[in-house]
Amino acid sequence: SNHAALEETSFQLLFDGDLVDLEALPRDRVATLDDDGVWGTDPRGATAELGQRMLALFTARCEARISSLLKAN
Repeated sequence: SNHAALEETSFQLLFDGDLVDLEALPRDRVATLDDDGVWGTDPRGATAELGQRMLALFTARCEARISSLLKAN
């Protein structure tokens, strides 16, 4: 599980990047759930490009799974 970490932040940068302010993260420590609302991999490396790659992979895997389910019926 994670929240506002690398993956979610990359998706948000892809879908509506104006809502993301990575500069708001603490500079002197790792972001935490209690202090910053971040749970998981440090979001500082998030990019819209990573979000796009994850979306493409997710879509491809869903498409393959849906196709196999349709063929089974």
